[in-house]
Amino acid sequence: MSFIPMIPILTSIRPGCLPLFPEYASAMNVYPCASSSMSTRYTPIHKKVACLREKHRLRPSLNSSYDGSFIAGLMELRYIQSLPVERIINYFESHGFTLKKPTAHKLIEKASNLFENLYKCIRQTALSDPYKAADETYYKILVPEKNSKGKGVRKGYLWVVVGINTRMIYLLYDDGSRSERVILNELGSCKGIIQSDGYSPYRKLESDAYPNITRIPCLQHIKRKFIDCGEKDPDAKRIVELINALYQNEHKHKVGVEGWTVEQNLMHRKKYAPDILGEIKDVLDEIEERGDLLPKSELQEAITYLRNEWNAVVDIFNYGDTYLDNNMVERMNRYISLSRKKTHCSSAAIRGGRTRRHTLYDSTHL
Repeated sequence: MSFIPMIPILTSIRPGCLPLFPEYASAMNVYPCASSSMSTRYTPIHKKVACLREKHRLRPSLNSSYDGSFIAGLMELRYIQSLPVERIINYFESHGFTLKKPTAHKLIEKASNLFENLYKCIRQTALSDPYKAADETYYKILVPEKNSKGKGVRKGYLWVVVGINTRMIYLLYDDGSRSERVILNELGSCKGIIQSDGYSPYRKLESDAYPNITRIPCLQHIKRKFIDCGEKDPDAKRIVELINALYQNEHKHKVGVEGWTVEQNLMHRKKYAPDILGEIKDVLDEIEERGDLLPKSELQEAITYLRNEWNAVVDIFNYGDTYLDNNMVERMNRYISLSRKKTHCSSAAIRGGRTRRHTLYDSTHL
């Protein structure tokens, strides 16, 4: 990166003339004009300074013809608006500007290299947050082998971690692996609350092996299991109504609005939650005691899911500042899902920069 040397502010400048120190002229690439005057005349300094600034304008990479604002706009179209590079190029061409595809890819790649330190900082900030949420989503990865549909693609998983208080989000990619090893290595040494769905690696965070972690679940995932049983199932409908009752009571107040405090919210939860949770448990016991459920029925699977999450569900209401669901992460996953519908990429591309770019852009929209 090129830098312009500091040039002192001189007060002895006459309009259209260089200061009384001509030695600065050579440093600024300003040359004398022919003149019959006894004093040496120079090209107006403001024009030369403008040319100098243009020549030495700070750019994301050396010898680039594109400045930071252009590249920022390019990356916004790619990762916020989720447009494929081909459509971005066509968009520019429709407005009379030609950008070659290799150039666009190179600009994005070089900008990604600049993001590495920012990514590390965001990751560290999110992991240090005492209240985190986690989820995973997938991308379509290009591979040499063809699948059953004759396409050379497979699912590659991205792990998403959000610092709720710091409002920082980052993506973790380990060759597309969804193995518990990836997320347990990442979150296992953390402290505080981690909110997630009931995927088994997350549930392991509740074990004695992770004494500094309290895991809480997502009520929306639980509710969805019972909704999938169908509206005609009265037992499932009853559970959904009781979960909705938890939300209805929760929405009566909001921490930070009209002076409502975390302590007041905890007291409010202690008043409404125990009775509703007790009723949910009674309904579950009643359904299972009848003994008429098929082991692989949707309702039985939903009940088993809720039973496995029960202790974690109760823990939600032991705090005054926790969410009832994981919707914040789900909303952030939307940017990734929009992008994967429009483009595929290699595993190396995700490992090399795509997780960094989504981390930065998603954090600005959290």
